[in-house]
Amino acid sequence: MRQIKIATQHLDSFIEYGLMRGLSLDKIKSSYTNTDSNVVTKTEFYTTLRAISTGLNDPLMGIRTGEFLSLNALGLIYQISLKAVSVSEALYYLKDYINATLPIVQMDLSERTNSLEVNLSIDNNEIALNSILLETLLTIIGKEIRFMSDQNIQIILLSPGYNNQYPEGWIVGNTFSLKANKVKLKAAMHTHAKWQLEILVPAYLKFVESLKYQECFTNTVKITALNMAKPELPKLEIIADNLNITPRTFQRRLAIENITFRQINDELKKQLSKLLLQHKTFSVNNISDILGYTEPAAYIRAFKKWYGVTPNSFRNSDN
Repeated sequence: MRQIKIATQHLDSFIEYGLMRGLSLDKIKSSYTNTDSNVVTKTEFYTTLRAISTGLNDPLMGIRTGEFLSLNALGLIYQISLKAVSVSEALYYLKDYINATLPIVQMDLSERTNSLEVNLSIDNNEIALNSILLETLLTIIGKEIRFMSDQNIQIILLSPGYNNQYPEGWIVGNTFSLKANKVKLKAAMHTHAKWQLEILVPAYLKFVESLKYQECFTNTVKITALNMAKPELPKLEIIADNLNITPRTFQRRLAIENITFRQINDELKKQLSKLLLQHKTFSVNNISDILGYTEPAAYIRAFKKWYGVTPNSFRNSDN
């Protein structure tokens, strides 16, 4: 029987989240003896996932991993969405992608006139670990569909393990599944500048890479915030929940490093603003919206505080 191979990038996504939560890389990879940089065996995949799950001891690990990961993290819908006209078409591309890179997962699609449903399953006895993996995939699929679509899309995520600790948008179900109404993609992506993620995401990721050489809680917060950006940066409470700590503990750990969340948020907006101004397709109003300001005037005031000039003056200079 041919041995099942799984793309390493799927495992690396869980490893990255585990590291952000403070797990030791040596402990995570204690039985990860991969010799092929592109794939791991099913045994290696589950052994490593089990080590991360045991280390975190977090019932919502799957969902939190999915929320943490940035658009390109699993290479799921974002890349294929560039070729797709509708959500259903994008999901057909996705099914082929999962079959090729994550063959333990069975993905089934069903369509009606105005709705579609995605069902995910795994046929083995690793019930707890499968739940983590499938809830991660559902979280990412739901997140990326929202990015690709207009604001009227309705998405429901279902899990047999649902309880009242699950985030809004989840309900109990007999299977791991997603239900959504059908919408067109291209019109929404071209009429809303903030959904032009083919420009925004590389800027995010470039900045994230520059942060990975620092080991401190401040850096963990920065990377988590950038990965969870939609594209506006998440609030303190959302990041704290993703790291499975209370807002008070979150703020106390930052205080130990002599920094506040407001300062981190301000610094990220400053850096992202500089990156986004390099792209002429984004107007000052667009960038103000992307960064979560209530009005352009507030963004312009903040920018002048950072750089001493207006955004347009900065854009037209040699900076």
